[in-house]
Parts: sequence; structure tokens; C-alpha cells
Amino acid sequence: MSPPYKDKLDDSDNNTIESAIKEFAPDVVCVGMTCPKQEIWIDEQIHRYPGILFMAIGGVFDWFAGNYKELHPFWWKLRLGWLGRAIQRPELLKRNIPNYWIYFKHMLRK
Repeated sequence: MSPPYKDKLDDSDNNTIESAIKEFAPDVVCVGMTCPKQEIWIDEQIHRYPGILFMAIGGVFDWFAGNYKELHPFWWKLRLGWLGRAIQRPELLKRNIPNYWIYFKHMLRK
């Protein structure tokens, strides 16, 4: 399903999503809402769905749909797919730099 595009989903949106998930009864739910919105949503809602695995997948649906050009295997071989995507779509890097910084700060604390 595709929830409405907005900064934060409200209770009505979440109840609609919950009904759809409970009706379908999946083992895995892929959430593609952009980062960090999808991670925040999963963190706030996961308690409603015991036993279901949630995966934050960002723009994977667009990639599989062919909306973005396939990256050259060179990027994957070097394990730098994220850099290849950043070169291909610079707006991603600009948007995600603050998220990367938060991630690295948390990793350094561990």
C-alpha cells in the first residue's frame, strides 16, 4: 500500500496501515518512505505488530521499477553502491549527510 506523502503520518493513516497489515498477515513488511521518516515510523509503530519483521528499504521500489539507471558492477564490487547512487543522485547525499553523521556518532559511542 502507499500511504499519503506527508512529513508525519497521523493516527488515521496509521490505523489504515494497521488494518491492511493485519488483513494481509505478512511475515515481512518493507517500508519505503525515505530516510529517516521510515525508520522513525517503524520505531513508533513496531509494537503494534509482534512477530513481523520490518525492513526500511528507502528507494528500493523505484530502483526495481527501473526509475533509476542501474549502477555499473564496479560500484558493487568495491562495496560503494551508496557512493555510486550519490553521484547518480546528488540530492540523496545532501539529504542524508546529517543521518550519516548521527549513525557514525552512535557507532563511535559503542
